Amino acid sequence: MRLVYIWIESYNWIYRSGYMLTSAFRLESNGNELRFYKSSGLDPMLYGRDISVTAIVGNNGVGKSTLLDAIRIMLFDRGARKKIKGFLVFEDRGRLY
Repeated sequence: MRLVYIWIESYNWIYRSGYMLTSAFRLESNGNELRFYKSSGLDPMLYGRDISVTAIVGNNGVGKSTLLDAIRIMLFDRGARKKIKGFLVFEDRGRLY
């Protein structure tokens, strides 16, 4: 299973923000729907096959830890999920959910 995208409507200081979490897909949106397309990803000549690299970078205080906390809650903490409005898109065996 691979996490592809996260949309956070509201959680702490994050509002109406989406994050692509893999280079294996590209995203197109018309405002009402999301469409994911397979991407060539990273160049296999440089990095080898089946490697996906994602980094979360930014200045202090911009929300990197908050984003990681939201992902953790959405995936693993059922009791705290009601604090977050949003959704995840993940890939499993070639299908998006």
